[in-house]
This record gives sequence, C-alpha cells and structure tokens, in this order.
Amino acid sequence: MVAVLLISSGTIGSYAAFASGFYQDGVSYNLLHVDEADTITGSLAYREMLIWLRDHSRTDDIVATNRYCSDSYQSPPDCLALWNLTSAISKRQMLVEGLYPSQSDDLSLEREKRRLLIKQFVDGPSDATQVALLSYDVRWVVADFAATQNRSWDGFADVRFTNTAGAILELKKAMEK
Repeated sequence: MVAVLLISSGTIGSYAAFASGFYQDGVSYNLLHVDEADTITGSLAYREMLIWLRDHSRTDDIVATNRYCSDSYQSPPDCLALWNLTSAISKRQMLVEGLYPSQSDDLSLEREKRRLLIKQFVDGPSDATQVALLSYDVRWVVADFAATQNRSWDGFADVRFTNTAGAILELKKAMEK
C-alpha cells in the first residue's frame, strides 16, 4: 500500500511539475512547434545559413533578424527562451536580439520599435521600412521562414543565400532601386 501511494504521488507530482511544458492553451505543446530547429543549436540548415552569413559579410556589418524566441511562433516578452543563435553563429552585431535582459526596462520602447520594424520589413517590405533599416546601418537581414510567410523582397533586398530554414537578404541602398 505504501509503495502504491509513493508511486501515485510521484506520478501526480511529475505531471503537475511538467504539465505546463507539455500543454499550452489546451493544445499539446509538441504540436505547436512549426520548425525543427533545436532550441540550443538550431537545425543543420539554420546553422548552414548563419555560417554563410559569417563567411560572406564583414565583421562590422549590422544584421537584423525576425527570430527572437527559441520557439518561432512566439514573440517577446512572451517567450521564456530568447533566441541568440544568429549573433552566436554569425558573429555579427545585431540590430536587436536577446530582447529582454534584466535591468533594461528603459530600453523597452526602442527594442520594440526595432523588432516591429524588422517584422514589417520581412513580412512585407516597403520604402519606409527599407529606409528605416538603412538608417540603423543594417546591411543584412536574416529572414527565418518559420517566422514569416513572405518569400519576396524584390526591389528592397537581394536574396544572397536561401535554404529550407530561411534567406539571407542584403539590403539595397535606397538609390539602387
């Protein structure tokens, strides 16, 4: 009887401790993943894309990305695991990445402004978003296909590399259009 009670309480305790990780909003958590990227190292295709960027860009280039959370369907500050893989592998300075470090609330408005700018450019580029990115001296944009449905940046950026994970875009100068 004691063994059954211990096993039952252990099972219930394990379920309670891990339930939030398995279910979110009443849906199996595993069903919510939209890409196969490992949350620490990214997928092989993602790493290949970022290595290409590192090998084909200057060390002082500024890069923007539309991926901020380990789970691509989330947006900060709602994600617990922030995505810093782009800067880690490409070894380039990001316009914004790892958005919510502690003791940085005074930067919240600027971070969100930059995040929305990048999202708008990747999802549907315009003259205004292109010029705004250029004003921050951004040269490259990493468009993560798990975080956008758009696949065309004609007139605003040249696609320099693409694979199943995403595309590396080189922004055109406004006068090149």
